[in-house]
Amino acid sequence: MEEMKQRKKYLSIDRRQRIMSAIRKSRSVEVSDLSNSFEVSPVTIRKDLEVLENKGLIIRTHGGAALNEKLHYEPSFGDREDKYSAEKKSIALEAVKLIDSNMTIVLNAGTTTNEIAYQLRNLKDIYNLTVVTNALNVAWYLKDVDFINVFLTGGRMRPQTYALVGDMTEQSIEHLFFDIAFIGVRGLSLEYGLTTPTIEEAKISKLFIQKAAKAVCVTDHTKLNEVTFSRISNIESIDTLITDKSAEPKTIEKLQELNLNIIMAK
Repeated sequence: MEEMKQRKKYLSIDRRQRIMSAIRKSRSVEVSDLSNSFEVSPVTIRKDLEVLENKGLIIRTHGGAALNEKLHYEPSFGDREDKYSAEKKSIALEAVKLIDSNMTIVLNAGTTTNEIAYQLRNLKDIYNLTVVTNALNVAWYLKDVDFINVFLTGGRMRPQTYALVGDMTEQSIEHLFFDIAFIGVRGLSLEYGLTTPTIEEAKISKLFIQKAAKAVCVTDHTKLNEVTFSRISNIESIDTLITDKSAEPKTIEKLQELNLNIIMAK
């Protein structure tokens, strides 16, 4: 009986993820169309839509649902840089403790990874560190640090985040491998994994994770239980989460149940 309940739970989660994919693609859906596509009753679809609405992912309409456009909202780097700065600094200080000489690490674009770059400048007794990044501001911070070799990917710059994205970016990292990937995100959800507002940046962050021996997600407590437009990867793809002490204990417990190593920055 318990096994059957678990199976139904996973089927429901999978169906809701596929419903979200359909809504992202078309921006709106009808209950009748979803019922036919997934071969379940309209009542089941309505229950799924209710769950998704409660998570803030969609807005229910008469006979269907539409995408919550807030998922696409992307404030500029400048607007985000000073928010929760103390938390980001504490997370960055924990992150740099994982770094040793002769390592190759990667930093994606984001305000927390930007803080890691800033803290890297202060490291002592470290030599021959290679930092790969697709963020112009990260490369700029590290350009004159004697013990750091900076590798900046190519690509098209997104002015909102200073991130380099596109085919050229993907090609430039295709044959690279990293000891640690530090990945900043805009949302981390048990059900939907790591997310960010744009598909292009999600693709690059996913590649960074795939190319790394160890993947570390760095994000403050306000991003936990949040979902934005584009999925980077599932939670199982990362080895460690570094967040701050204000994270909800229940959320941390659930993440630990997935055998995720969690570092709580003070």
